[in-house]
Amino acid sequence: MPPQRRISECTLALIEAVNNAIFHAHRRQKHLLVGLAFEVKKNSLVISVSDSGVGIGRPARLDPERAVSGGRGLFLIENIVTCVDHLRTTKGHTVRMVCML
Repeated sequence: MPPQRRISECTLALIEAVNNAIFHAHRRQKHLLVGLAFEVKKNSLVISVSDSGVGIGRPARLDPERAVSGGRGLFLIENIVTCVDHLRTTKGHTVRMVCML
């Protein structure tokens, strides 16, 4: 896959994770912050998106065909990145995504 296409896909995963934090975890409350962290490795980019929400329960199988308006973000993320982890702490929720480059 051409490097620019892979970078575009990783950017899409980042946008979806940030949108989930803003619209779902924070319910559009402008005073709540979304944290971003990036770690560049030799062959990968690790992206972490943190919010103060509790996270969501993930369905056993994500089905974009059954999603109503919106609801495809997790499906896109899981099909774009190499690895995705959901971490919960007392301060909130972090989605950690690994994109192989």
